[in-house]
Amino acid sequence: MAPAVSARRRSCRRFWLSTRIGARYLNCDLQSVQLGLGVQEAEPLKAFLGDQDLVVLDEARNIPEIGKVLKILVDTYPQMQIIATGSSAFELADKTSAALTGRVYPFTLYPLSLQEIAGQDGYSVIEPRLEHLMRFGLYPSIFGESEEEAHPTR
Repeated sequence: MAPAVSARRRSCRRFWLSTRIGARYLNCDLQSVQLGLGVQEAEPLKAFLGDQDLVVLDEARNIPEIGKVLKILVDTYPQMQIIATGSSAFELADKTSAALTGRVYPFTLYPLSLQEIAGQDGYSVIEPRLEHLMRFGLYPSIFGESEEEAHPTR
């Protein structure tokens, strides 16, 4: 099974996945990665990915024929775990659904919840931050940052 992870922009998907120990992280926005994964042959794909048991393909929708590429990898190398991610869940699902039927597990990362923010301190810690939370949201990448850090274009 290949997990397909989707998340809203700034939800720390890239940070969370790039820090997984032992994972080969590939940014599919890069042309070199697109070329390396652009072949639909098992051996060249394996040579490009190396001997990693866990491979993260961030923004996988940028790979031509990504559904077929993932199918080849999942069928040929069942020991390899592949996590395909993207901020455009609809586009990623559209490009992978037919080829990966029965081979994919969708997983969505969401912003922080109020319960997570409150933690053991209770909801009283939220009220002083309410305006900031309403303006900038509950995304992990900006939670706890100042207004200037959370919105650098101002």
